Amino acid sequence: MAIQPHLGQIVAADSSQGMLDVLEQKVQSRGIDAISTRLIDLTVRDCLEGKFDLVFSSMTMHHVCDVAALITTFVRALKPGGWLWQTLRLRTAVSTKIRPVSATMALSVASFKHY
Repeated sequence: MAIQPHLGQIVAADSSQGMLDVLEQKVQSRGIDAISTRLIDLTVRDCLEGKFDLVFSSMTMHHVCDVAALITTFVRALKPGGWLWQTLRLRTAVSTKIRPVSATMALSVASFKHY
């Protein structure tokens, strides 16, 4: 929410109504009117309606089976020249233990084939 004044209108989409309810409470308590919420099904192709300058996804990919399809959906939702910003949690093997590693990537839509 802190970056909202720098971005303009934000559509916060999630597959969890509970998470959206928490966000809506925070938005209302702070008097922010430039953030709207949208419940989406991440397994449905093109679940994001509209075109966006930026699609920001955080900690999402580990919840879906078909990561490539979801990334394609995100890319299709971008305006020409738009950006996909993805934070994710990777697991790497270290000795016999598995530990989480955080990673962030920003990708221009120009980096992708047009679908």
